[in-house]
Amino acid sequence: MLAMLCRSRIRAGRGSAPAGHRGETTLDFSRAAGARAGGTISIDAGMGARHVAGLNDLGGFAIKGSVRLTGEPFRHVGVSLPPSARLVSPDGSSAEAVELRTDLPPDPMLDASGELRFAFGGSLVVSGSSTGEFRGRIPTVADYKHLRSIT
Repeated sequence: MLAMLCRSRIRAGRGSAPAGHRGETTLDFSRAAGARAGGTISIDAGMGARHVAGLNDLGGFAIKGSVRLTGEPFRHVGVSLPPSARLVSPDGSSAEAVELRTDLPPDPMLDASGELRFAFGGSLVVSGSSTGEFRGRIPTVADYKHLRSIT
């Protein structure tokens, strides 16, 4: 049986001194059991929908991750996620979180109250021999852009 959980860790990027950030939920792929070939569980960043391929879905509640950034109102911010993250179970088995994506627009910025909330999702790829509750960190970098003066 495979129980999959992926916790995210938010990390500030360049130019972020006047701002804050925190992950509000974990990215939780829920539960599935696999055959020897392994499989994939995907969670959509927008709707949070889950798709299971090559594994038996054992139900449970999958949760897309969410992040809250704070800082100077109307400041533009670039957010990046790594291409993948390795997750490990207590017995040493591993799985890979891949295709990590946010639901952010192309040029996100903090709102009038200095806040930006966004969700993220991705796919968990499990090989045939991996079992356990997989945990890991997804470093999310927020790069607060310098304000441009309008003349």
